[in-house]
Amino acid sequence: MTTYYVDPTATGSDDGSSQADAWTSLQRAIDGTGGTQPTAGDTVLLRHTGSPNDETPSAEIDFDGNGGDTTNGYVSYIGVNSSWEEDGTRYVIDGGSLGAGLSLAVGYDTVDKVFIANVEFNNAKDNAWEASGTYPEYWVFYNCIFSGATNAAFDTYFQNVTFIRCAFLDNGGDGYYRPLNGKFIHCAFIGNSGDGFESYHNCTLIGCLFHDNGGKGINFSHSGATGLDLLMHNVVDGNTGDGIYHDGDLIDFYIGNRITNNGGYG
Repeated sequence: MTTYYVDPTATGSDDGSSQADAWTSLQRAIDGTGGTQPTAGDTVLLRHTGSPNDETPSAEIDFDGNGGDTTNGYVSYIGVNSSWEEDGTRYVIDGGSLGAGLSLAVGYDTVDKVFIANVEFNNAKDNAWEASGTYPEYWVFYNCIFSGATNAAFDTYFQNVTFIRCAFLDNGGDGYYRPLNGKFIHCAFIGNSGDGFESYHNCTLIGCLFHDNGGKGINFSHSGATGLDLLMHNVVDGNTGDGIYHDGDLIDFYIGNRITNNGGYG
């Protein structure tokens, strides 16, 4: 279990082996160099440089590297401050230079068990995250922000994905579209042009805020889907459409939610 380093300002050998020789981008860390690539149980620290954006990629970031396993654990990518300390400071990736239709992260369809903490993904020119092919499983996102995409922040069939203390802000489509068996704990879906959250089925939403979205706050809209959804202690307020919309053969448990000031039904 090895710790690797990413620092866009590093001037060393760009092999991730030390702070001085850190990889200079997240993509370099995912791909590895010289036969070295993070594997299950390894951690990659992403140093926030103090600039508004740490990276402005010229091409989409592709999580086609190694995933974790049940023996050694996850592959982890964790944002740290300029002193390499983990204090909640986010590593900021901006999609401002990406061409139309490109996303910040695509193609990680065969990679499971990845942990991402303290990273901010802004201004993707389509979806900030999307996947094709086989559905990735058992990813965890902690203290991340996904904002300003021209489409949905997430458009994926992630399965068994967990988001903790994450925010989906001011995206051009839905905040999140199509999770399967997802868990969202203390997350915020605010100011998205579409729905705050649109799910297929089997999702757990606890302590989340769905506010000021251009569509519905929460949309369970897929007719014929079956499963169990649990909504506990959420606030669904001030959305243009319904607060919560339900279709299909889902079984939902609503416990202690506040559903107010929405443009349609509560």
